[in-house]
Amino acid sequence: MAADPEIVNATKILTSTVARILIPFIIIIGIIVAGITYFKIKLFKKVDEIKKRKKDSKNNHSSELNCPLCGNALVERSGKFGSFYGCSIYPKCKYTKNIG
Repeated sequence: MAADPEIVNATKILTSTVARILIPFIIIIGIIVAGITYFKIKLFKKVDEIKKRKKDSKNNHSSELNCPLCGNALVERSGKFGSFYGCSIYPKCKYTKNIG
């Protein structure tokens, strides 16, 4: 049984029309996904930089004082009652000293 030429022709037209619509759509979606991925990577790098700077700035508030209990350096910290010096190896050593 031979296929009807009109059906074959209609199928070819439909296939080419769908391809003409879908291929640009797929390309556009790919570009959007690539852009989102690019900005997501940049954002995560920026967040990591900020976390590192924040951690470094915390460590820069060290004092010349040493903990009388363990001998390690005291660092400036802040809590709900204000700033204080605390042992740099907290929570192993819980020594604190008020500033002022």
